[in-house]
Amino acid sequence: MLIHVSSGDEDVKLSDDLRKAILARLNFRKNFLSALDIECATDRLAGYWPPIRSNMETILSSHEQGKPVEDAFSTKIQRKLASTVPPRPIVMLEFKDAFEKLKQLCVDCEEATRLADIDLDPSEYQVNFPV
Repeated sequence: MLIHVSSGDEDVKLSDDLRKAILARLNFRKNFLSALDIECATDRLAGYWPPIRSNMETILSSHEQGKPVEDAFSTKIQRKLASTVPPRPIVMLEFKDAFEKLKQLCVDCEEATRLADIDLDPSEYQVNFPV
């Protein structure tokens, strides 16, 4: 099934698989940025990570539909972002390696949300932080 999207003067035809891949990436970004929002209530954080994980599986399975964009990030932009430190070389990772690092980051963040469930019993602090 093709979906027609009007883009100014021309129509863009998207297959259903490509539409799902784009939506998974957009939903991943939305949930990931929401989960990392410093003002997000801790009781809501745990709800963001399961959709992030499910979108990651869709992103992985639809990777072959994407095309690399070499000019998406440049040394010039990096210099503007890190104006107070010397420019560092841009590290180029293969998709597989970058995806594994992102997946591990998400797993670690999801585990960190469980810290909010620890009882505030003073004896817990005594066990974990001896005086």
